Amino acid sequence: MLIGSYSEIPLLKTREMVKELSARVSLGYDVAGEKQEKKAEAVKKVEAEKTAKKFHQLIAEYFGKADTILEVLNVIDGVIAQDYKEAVKLRCR
Repeated sequence: MLIGSYSEIPLLKTREMVKELSARVSLGYDVAGEKQEKKAEAVKKVEAEKTAKKFHQLIAEYFGKADTILEVLNVIDGVIAQDYKEAVKLRCR
């Protein structure tokens, strides 16, 4: 199992890590499996951050939908106004 490179971790710290890992292995822990799980979780987190929508994207999407909703409401308003005019004409006869 790779703990780290020599230039990154001092020898004393490496020895402490080896003692701790050896103790965990002797107690039956799957140290390598735990490391792989942590790495997989980190990769998932990075991928989730890449695919997550940013605030400015959400705002643009919201206003894009708002524009569409306003267009629909304007059409509905036009239809209602036209129906109202026709109803007034029929009533005035």
